[in-house]
Amino acid sequence: MKYIYILTFVLIGVIFCACGINTLPYNSSDEDTADWHADLVQLPPPTEYTLEELTEQTVDFRNYVISSYQTIQELSADKASYEAGKELTKKVEEEYGERIAELADIDFSGMTKEELTEYLSEFTSLTTIIRKAKDALTLG
Repeated sequence: MKYIYILTFVLIGVIFCACGINTLPYNSSDEDTADWHADLVQLPPPTEYTLEELTEQTVDFRNYVISSYQTIQELSADKASYEAGKELTKKVEEEYGERIAELADIDFSGMTKEELTEYLSEFTSLTTIIRKAKDALTLG
């Protein structure tokens, strides 16, 4: 019986060592190693786009917003779509339909980087709104 206790304590010790449980205090701080590793990480410089590239991105993003808007309009006409999505699509059409129609006719070729950046920001928010409506139509 005495050997069973000894064997049990030895096995418990082996399990603790195998699992990585350290019973001794560890005095090293992780902050020193984190600072050391942070110095090794090199971040890429921010990408600077030319005016032509930014114009092309804006046109592509505008086309994506328009096609997504047309998609939710088609989905709202489908009988299989959820009612909550149809109501949300109707709100999107009322609030943003005219603006999206205006954006379809805009020529971005003569604009500055600041103006193009503002349009990209607007497209991002429109994409979020359209995505919510699409999710409501298809996922409920």
